[in-house]
Amino acid sequence: METVVEKVRSPTKDDMLNMIRGTLIIDFITLICFIFKSICLGLFRYFFQPLPLKNVSDDIVLITGAGHAISREIAVEIAKHRPKLIILWGRGREALASTCSAIELYGVDCIYQICDITHQERVFLKAQDIQDTHGSVTILVYNCGVNCCQSYFNIDESETDKSLEFNLMDHCWILQAFLPAMVEAQRGHLVNINSMLGLMSLSAASEYCSSQLCGLTFNEALAYQLKNSNIFITSVHSYAVDESVASGKPSYGF
Repeated sequence: METVVEKVRSPTKDDMLNMIRGTLIIDFITLICFIFKSICLGLFRYFFQPLPLKNVSDDIVLITGAGHAISREIAVEIAKHRPKLIILWGRGREALASTCSAIELYGVDCIYQICDITHQERVFLKAQDIQDTHGSVTILVYNCGVNCCQSYFNIDESETDKSLEFNLMDHCWILQAFLPAMVEAQRGHLVNINSMLGLMSLSAASEYCSSQLCGLTFNEALAYQLKNSNIFITSVHSYAVDESVASGKPSYGF
């Protein structure tokens, strides 16, 4: 019995280049079409069918890291829309009290709790206390993580572990504490404060960039799982933030 072996020509360098060019052209055309579609949809909604603003008057809002920077500004901005209750989490009592006072100027009920979200048990205990006392949180703004921007060759192992663990695991603990009640009620909105360093890289921030990318893809996967529910996810990607405006100390973060 004869065996027929068909000779297959190996692709040449020109074949590979042509394949790459074809892929790039297709990707470029797809990108242009997507941008054009997004612009047209945005213009249509802006001029003819604007989306209504979210009504938060019956929402209980919890914001982590609310004593400073982005979380503080979000808390004050949400207060202008008069939700039912705003709960502030953080580690600095004075900073939280300051944010709480700014919110109460808008006639909104606000409380603050000292909670270090790097401790899983404390997160669950505080979440259960809120559930028992005030009801289910319906809007969760979680801004958690460790800003670790150093050269990879200068950072020690403990800081690497801390950055990679806390910048991702804190998300998991917060969501494990509050998401089940949202799923049961089929109502909720998750707002993740991420970073532009989850979309691009920066020299001397390899661990931080990696952890922020993990947070981004984690929330994208979660959004797919919640696609058919009434729970929404918003991912906010900030650039460099001058935190010294609030603290009075030179400090920058992403």
